[in-house]
Amino acid sequence: MDAASLQESYNRLKNFIYECPIGLADTTVDGKIISINATGSQLLVPIALSHGLDVENILQVVAFFDEELAEDIEDFEGSFGEVCASRYVKVYMSGLEHHPDYLAFSVKRMDADTFMFAFRNVTQVVEQEEQTRKVLQERALQSGKLEMATNVLHDIGNVMTAIGGQLASMKSHESWEEILNIKRLIGMFEQHQSGLDDLFGAGKGGAILHFLGAISQSLDERYQHSEQAMQKLINHASHVQDILNIQRNYVKGSQGTSRSSINVSILLGDALSMQSKGIEKRDIKVTQQLPLSVPVIGGDPTQMMQVFVNLLKNACEAFDERLDHEQKVLEVLVTHDSESITILVRDNAIGLQGKDPSYLLQKGISTKSFGSGLGLHNCRNILENHGGSLRLYDREKETGLVVEVVLPIKPDKNREHEHEIQHANPDH
Repeated sequence: MDAASLQESYNRLKNFIYECPIGLADTTVDGKIISINATGSQLLVPIALSHGLDVENILQVVAFFDEELAEDIEDFEGSFGEVCASRYVKVYMSGLEHHPDYLAFSVKRMDADTFMFAFRNVTQVVEQEEQTRKVLQERALQSGKLEMATNVLHDIGNVMTAIGGQLASMKSHESWEEILNIKRLIGMFEQHQSGLDDLFGAGKGGAILHFLGAISQSLDERYQHSEQAMQKLINHASHVQDILNIQRNYVKGSQGTSRSSINVSILLGDALSMQSKGIEKRDIKVTQQLPLSVPVIGGDPTQMMQVFVNLLKNACEAFDERLDHEQKVLEVLVTHDSESITILVRDNAIGLQGKDPSYLLQKGISTKSFGSGLGLHNCRNILENHGGSLRLYDREKETGLVVEVVLPIKPDKNREHEHEIQHANPDH
């Protein structure tokens, strides 16, 4: 190779090193820069100047942000070898501590007198790693919550099964034998009332029969009361089992993918079932229009169930502040068009009473003395995460509140895929 070719190759190599997208610096053992490429200057010089550091000494810059790495470089005993590889160092411009960048340093001793520094900006990589870590932590946390919820539901289910079995066993027992025996005794004494008068004195037989009749009637009333109470307990136990079954389904669904197809009418029906005792206790008349033909949407069924239960619970509790005796009415309606599903929860309770709806949706705001103020705020966040919205407003012609939920209709990807397959394979 002639001198011209050698010079050309040298110039190409020099330009390659200078324009390399990784910072490269050749330094003395005490960090003084002998040569540095363009990328290295672009990364180091602004940082060094903002902190008043020596721009010609890379070790001083490293020591400012990572004393341990600087000590490792200074204490390296070998005359040749690797000091570190891809060591992350957090750096920042003066006054911008809350917006750091990350540089990955690889340092190698080239000989007794020089070090080679290679460094690059890995801020995006670190941010992605941090985001991944948070996602994994959140999944682990949710997994732990689901496991705990599953265990709690299992334990409660076992207790309720035992209670239900015991109640059913008690309900199947015949009438109290003592009542039957007293009635037999009364019948026998009625046949021989004159003998009782002869035995105990005139009129005593009738008094004894009256006394036994009173005892029999009292026992009958206690038995009927016990039967009614037992039936109520059985109904309550059955209701709890229904709620547990619903909750198990949603916990089970949460253990898979967080997004699945949701039929909001079915979900609202389940939510109404879970609030049935509160509705019954307050003597609320429920009107519902929940068409099963409503389009499915994509989302997290557990979170959506939390929203619907919270909205229905709020509506029921609003009746507690109404003092008149007008019929309490709760309406739950589902309608849809080609783009969205609208859910209306309407009541004839107290309404907003002049309160700003947007104020009630803020975190930490509650109109209840015992409320946490988290319910409506969380509901709005969940709905917005599903691309939907939450709005509150007073009814126009009567007292009460309207809660309007709008959710976008999202195509079912699985069905679309099936549709594509069927078109691709018409004989399938």
